[in-house]
Amino acid sequence: MKKGIIILIIVSIICIASILLFIFKDNNSKTNNIKTKDYEGVLEMIIEVNGKELIVELENNESSKKLLDKLGEKEIKVQADDYGDFEKVGDLGFDLPTNDHTITTTPGDIILYQGNKLCLYYGTNTYSFTKLGHIKDITQEELKELLGPNSVELVLKINKK
Repeated sequence: MKKGIIILIIVSIICIASILLFIFKDNNSKTNNIKTKDYEGVLEMIIEVNGKELIVELENNESSKKLLDKLGEKEIKVQADDYGDFEKVGDLGFDLPTNDHTITTTPGDIILYQGNKLCLYYGTNTYSFTKLGHIKDITQEELKELLGPNSVELVLKINKK
């Protein structure tokens, strides 16, 4: 009889602990505005350049999702400089996971380089990169004009559709 009561008490404690753990875990997962598990279908963000907002369709990969997690905390500003007359490159200030493979970029591609640099391409290049996304609805000429020849601040934000 005592053995049965002890087993019942232990099972009850385990059940209560499981319920409390579930509640705590569920509430804790809601502390950030956005979580990777919330992304379904098309992933998008905005890059603001010289006051113009550009919509970026993101790749469905771990790198892009982790970037969106960071953007859920706050917008990210990247000071980007011209490199090779085909891209603007700037330091993110943090690392993201990489999914590198050899690709040829096209104008409007957003690339993660070395896990901590953001590259915005207005030309082409072939190398082993992690593609984060591509700017929608802009021509190469419009992009080159918007970026200009000097350093430019890129402001990355969540696209609140």
